[in-house]
Amino acid sequence: MAIRKCMGLRNSESPAWVALLWHTAVAGSYIFMRLRFSEILEELKSEGKTLPGYDRFGGRYKYLTQINLLLQVIFFTSAAFVDVLRIVGLSQKELRPVQRILDVVFTTLVFPMAMFIVAIFWPLFLYNRELIFPAILDQYLPSYINHFEHGAIAMFVLIEVLLVRHESSRFSLASAIILSVGTSYMCIVFYVAYMSDYWVYGILIMLKPFQRVLFFAAMFGLVFAVFTFGKLLNFTVWGQLATSVQSSPPLQRKKIR
Repeated sequence: MAIRKCMGLRNSESPAWVALLWHTAVAGSYIFMRLRFSEILEELKSEGKTLPGYDRFGGRYKYLTQINLLLQVIFFTSAAFVDVLRIVGLSQKELRPVQRILDVVFTTLVFPMAMFIVAIFWPLFLYNRELIFPAILDQYLPSYINHFEHGAIAMFVLIEVLLVRHESSRFSLASAIILSVGTSYMCIVFYVAYMSDYWVYGILIMLKPFQRVLFFAAMFGLVFAVFTFGKLLNFTVWGQLATSVQSSPPLQRKKIR
């Protein structure tokens, strides 16, 4: 709560209309970027060209960045829809089930995935961009798309934590979700390599089999570190409000004399 006080924000949750404006703006940004990306792919296709790597087995959704963009669109669009329901008068009790789903999705997938991508992408990019984002892609993709997909995504989820309260997920539930999703994606990466002899990321080409296992183990560790950071940040911003939904005070019954 101290962070919100320092920024001149109230201790209570942000008004529904503020959350709606925010969620709509972010969802719109993601939709625009996805449409722009699809437009580039269509332009290349009409010229008889393809975006390197994207013509391989698995298409665009073998890349974690593209999966993340889809996840972010779904989350922020859904959040905006819930904001509308709140504005038109639905009670917190009525919205509780769907809000809880959004809280779980945000704290276990949306926030960790966005922060993980930024945390792993830029160090590798600065060390040797061929390991993660080959220079040849600059011939096809404007730089603003790269910065949006691998930079702005972190800014969006950090502002989301500041503006909108999300109840933190239990570590056991978060672990189950993260391990399930992470293992599924790892299987996709290995399946693509098996079917097409193509590694999704250049760094995997350089590694030996046992090194790949260690690499993915380290990635899982990084995801859990990012999840823990998000949980601590959420508590720092919202205090006890981040650990449980505050129920409305019970109605006082009039005493019958």
